[in-house]
Amino acid sequence: ALRDGKLDQWLKELVEVPELARPVDDFYFEPRSSLGIQEPDWLIKGIIEKGTLAAIVGESGSGKSFLALDLACCIATGTNWHGRAVNCGDVCYLAGEGKGGLARRIGAWENYYSSKQVPLFISSRSIDLGDSRDQLPKVRHALRSLDRPPALIIIDTLARHHTGDENSATEMSSFIGNLDQLREEFNAAVVVVHHSGKDPSRGARGSSAFRAALDHEILVTKPATGVITVACEKAKDSEPFSPMSFNLSSTDVLDESGRLIAENDGSPVRSCVLEPTEFVQRSKQWRPSVYQQLFIESFNELRQDSQNPDRVQTNKLRERIKNKLPQKSNDQFKAIWRDLKGSKLSDQYDIGEVVVIERTDLTGFGG
Repeated sequence: ALRDGKLDQWLKELVEVPELARPVDDFYFEPRSSLGIQEPDWLIKGIIEKGTLAAIVGESGSGKSFLALDLACCIATGTNWHGRAVNCGDVCYLAGEGKGGLARRIGAWENYYSSKQVPLFISSRSIDLGDSRDQLPKVRHALRSLDRPPALIIIDTLARHHTGDENSATEMSSFIGNLDQLREEFNAAVVVVHHSGKDPSRGARGSSAFRAALDHEILVTKPATGVITVACEKAKDSEPFSPMSFNLSSTDVLDESGRLIAENDGSPVRSCVLEPTEFVQRSKQWRPSVYQQLFIESFNELRQDSQNPDRVQTNKLRERIKNKLPQKSNDQFKAIWRDLKGSKLSDQYDIGEVVVIERTDLTGFGG
């Protein structure tokens, strides 16, 4: 124990211990003046920004994969994309199927643009990008092994690279989270080629979580005219680009040495490339789908026996449509009816639980 004198001396010599600094929090508020305004960093001017998540959506046979490959080849070679400037960079193409056809398309593109061999990196096989435990690490390892990070990663198609349920918001969110990891680590734009739903005008099939996560959504349609239309359905932070039209132009295929390829009988091996054509604004008149047409026909049949010709009982209408689709199970018909209620039919009909009312008759205007 210290004696009183020494205790006093010891107390005098005590140095005040400074208060420890508080840890810096990563969440705080800052004034608007501290935010810098950055210009868009375009991968393709006005179409896709660097480091974003985008989708090319369309029906089977619409030409969406031709568009994806066209974008890839232009970026890989530094070729302007139909008059729009590009930032040249490496491109990794995750191909789900049809490598033979993909090689011919690339050879046709090289011939059409008089280009040397396009420096694309093609995946060895499809892989489940929804599996973050086993499969995603393989993709990351393969990308890290390249000489430099890619500027663009194309996934063709979503269905071939995601074994989960497209309609599940939880599973789709997990898939998107994995794509975000690739996008952020390599600072690459990720473009997913995906199928549209039964009504192409309503965009990608499956959970709405997919579309909600996109920075850019490009819709590809190919009506009976055979002309491919490319339109911007979503541009999160930029002005949507104007619709564009393309024809599929048949072109001879070059091999890796730049020589024309011929079949055994001497006829040239050919594929197609996108060739711009003048965009023609088509009529916006709505054309009902097969199921929507059944709805309209059934409504018109039942209204003949209704006391109020502008309305029919919902249960009778459901039953009439179901009888026209004997091959459909109860669960399949429930899905069809749900789609009908959420379709453009709702612009013309008030589809309630008890009655279905034709809106045009209620408002007193002709159809």
